[in-house]
Amino acid sequence: MDTLCTLARKEFDQALRWRGLWLLTLVATYLAYAGWGQSSGLTEPRSLIVTVLGPDLTLASLHVPIVMLFSLAALMLSYRSVVGARASGSFKLTAVQPHSRAEILLATVFGRTAAVWTAAGVSVTFAIGVGILRYGFPDAVSLVLTLSATGLYLFTIVCFGTAISAAVERRGTAGTIVTGYYLGMNSLWLTVTHPALYAQLTGVNVLYSEPPQSVPLFFSRRVVPRGAYDVLLNTAIGTGNATGYVESVLVDSEAMGADIAHIHLVQLVFDGSLPLVLEPLFSVAILLLWALIPLSIAYIRFSRKDLVR
Repeated sequence: MDTLCTLARKEFDQALRWRGLWLLTLVATYLAYAGWGQSSGLTEPRSLIVTVLGPDLTLASLHVPIVMLFSLAALMLSYRSVVGARASGSFKLTAVQPHSRAEILLATVFGRTAAVWTAAGVSVTFAIGVGILRYGFPDAVSLVLTLSATGLYLFTIVCFGTAISAAVERRGTAGTIVTGYYLGMNSLWLTVTHPALYAQLTGVNVLYSEPPQSVPLFFSRRVVPRGAYDVLLNTAIGTGNATGYVESVLVDSEAMGADIAHIHLVQLVFDGSLPLVLEPLFSVAILLLWALIPLSIAYIRFSRKDLVR
C-alpha cells in the first residue's frame, strides 16, 4: 500500500505540473460562469430554466465544461502516461524497484484521477460559489449526486486513457485512439444513434414526438460514457431520465410541447416499470464497465512488456 501511495503521489504531482490542465480549468470556469450552452444561465438566465431549476441551475451550468473540457483534460493526462514513460526511459528507476505492474497501473490511474478531480474541484467550487450568491444554495442531495456522478465520469475517462497508454507501443497510436474516442463519444455517437439511422436499420420510422418503445434505441444513447453521465446528471438535477444536456432536455420538454424531448426522456415513452438497462442506476454500471474492462485488458498486455523500451 505504501508503494502504491508513493507512486500515485508522484503521478499526481507530475500531472498538476502540466500547464494545459490549468488552462482547460480556466476555460471551463469561464464557461460555467458566463459561457456557451448550459452556462449562459448564470449571467443571462432564461426564465424557463431559472423557474424550473432554481438554485440547481448552478449544477446544470457544470454540464458542458465537464463533458467538453475536463473529459479532454482527463484524456490528455492519461493517454501518454504509460507509453510516454516507457519511451522516455523514466521507468528505469521504477524498473529496478519491487513494483508490480498492477501497482504501476493503479498508481497512474489514482494519481492522475486525483489531479483531474483537483482541477475540476477548483472550477466547480468557483461556479457553485457564484451560483449561491446569485440563486441560493442548490439542493444538498442534488449537489452530492452531481459531484459523485462527475467524479465517477472523470475516473472512467482516466481509466480508459491509461488503458490505451498501457496497451499500445507508440504515443502516436495512443493519441489517434483517444482523439477518435473524444470526437466519437462527444459528437459522432449522437449522430450514429440518431432516430434517422435507426429508421434506416430497422425500417421503423421514428418521429421525435412519437418514438417507439424501443429499448435498443434508447439504450444506444446511454451505452457510452457521455450518455451515461448525461443520464446521471439529469436524474440528479431532476430534469428526468434522459440523455442530452440538461438545458436542451428541459427546454425541449417544457417549452416545445415535448416535440423533441420524447427521444431523450424515457418516462414520456415507456409505461410502468422500465427495463433494467434504462434505469438511471444502470448508467453507473456502464461507467464502471468502461473503466474496468479496458483497464483489465491493458493490464494483461502491460504485464507482458518490458518497462523500458
